[in-house]
Amino acid sequence: FYYTNMTPQNQDGMNGGIWNQLEIAVRDWVPGNDTLWVVTGAGLPKNLNEIKYAYTKSDEPVAVPTYFYKVLAKKVGAKYTTIGFRFENRAYNDSFNNHRVTVKELEEETGFTFFPSIPAEDKETIDSSQWR
Repeated sequence: FYYTNMTPQNQDGMNGGIWNQLEIAVRDWVPGNDTLWVVTGAGLPKNLNEIKYAYTKSDEPVAVPTYFYKVLAKKVGAKYTTIGFRFENRAYNDSFNNHRVTVKELEEETGFTFFPSIPAEDKETIDSSQWR
């Protein structure tokens, strides 16, 4: 656990809802896999003038992320399979599965290269049979 994992997140319908459901699913995907890699992050608007802030009890500003993401990878046989999830920082009342995106899409949006040793083509699709 790192304190950098603490960010302002909509509690009702996000952190206490759909995000929690995704985290439970991730824990359920661990058994039966040799290794499951998980990267979690938050994003801010591209225009930094649009950043909104929350304030601590000592009146220190804390940037409020506009979205959150989680990317996962695992090896199945000789091939890697990956999946990503992306959520705006707001309330939801649907399934986390409705917010699947490819790892490639999140790499393009964030500018990060996730799982650099995994071939790019393995990050371009989602094998739904591996993520139930």
